[in-house]
Amino acid sequence: MCLLGAVTIYLTVDNVRENETKVKETMNFEKLWSLVTDKKIFIAFIGITFYGAGYGIFLTVIPAFLISIKNYSQNFIGVFFALFYLAVSLSQLITGPLSDKYGRKLFMTAGLILAAIGIGVFPGMSQPWISIVLTLASLGLGIFCISSMAFLNETVPDSFKGTISGAYYLFWGIGFFFGPLLIGKLGELQSHNFGFYLFALLLFTEVVIMMFSGSFPEKEDYRHSA
Repeated sequence: MCLLGAVTIYLTVDNVRENETKVKETMNFEKLWSLVTDKKIFIAFIGITFYGAGYGIFLTVIPAFLISIKNYSQNFIGVFFALFYLAVSLSQLITGPLSDKYGRKLFMTAGLILAAIGIGVFPGMSQPWISIVLTLASLGLGIFCISSMAFLNETVPDSFKGTISGAYYLFWGIGFFFGPLLIGKLGELQSHNFGFYLFALLLFTEVVIMMFSGSFPEKEDYRHSA
């Protein structure tokens, strides 16, 4: 299927920059560092790290919790994964045009709030509420994903689009790898629910920081400073 996709893209997708003048501006480590260390951009990267951690625990810690602590069946876990991927996919499809119209910051904060509420309250619930709140949390993760990715791409010139996407998945990967490990270990050392409560609190803290850090810079502003 990957090979078929590669052939299809090669034969049918036009290179949109083929007839454009080659971008003269180049990016170096100094410019990359100035971007990452910008206060508002760095705050966004922290949120992306939390998003990666949330995505990771949905694939690992939460299913393990539902099986071992809640004693749910494997069939239920299959439904859980189906709802998770469906919610993430639909939220990204819907969030794109809405964030284009109403702004990235609104949807970045709203997504984190939904994720925090769902992850923070589900351990004390039973069916069908667990499925409902975890689906809402999945929607929140998808909303944050697409709005934060669009935000970062708007902060950089065209010659830096690929690099900023790589930085996005670097921070996402850090959260995806370490988040489940830390939350799972906290569950072992404290109570089974402690890791979820702490992670929800971190998400709310990130929301507060984003809300009171000032408006995100427009892409024109950052391009001039870069």
